Amino acid sequence: MFCASCYSEQTTSREKPRRDWFIVSIAGQTVFGLLGLWFTAYFLGKILLELPSNFHEGTVWQNFIP
Repeated sequence: MFCASCYSEQTTSREKPRRDWFIVSIAGQTVFGLLGLWFTAYFLGKILLELPSNFHEGTVWQNFIP
């Protein structure tokens, strides 16, 4: 049981202090996303460079013909 003034104090929502983490969060996500894309492109290029040259020339299928 609450009196009217105690009930209104309990039920009123207190406004939280506003934080400006949103901008920092977006900036961090952008940086990590770009780094992820860069590393993906880098390692994909590294893998493609390690393939044999006959694969790039389109003659790799000749290795399987007896």
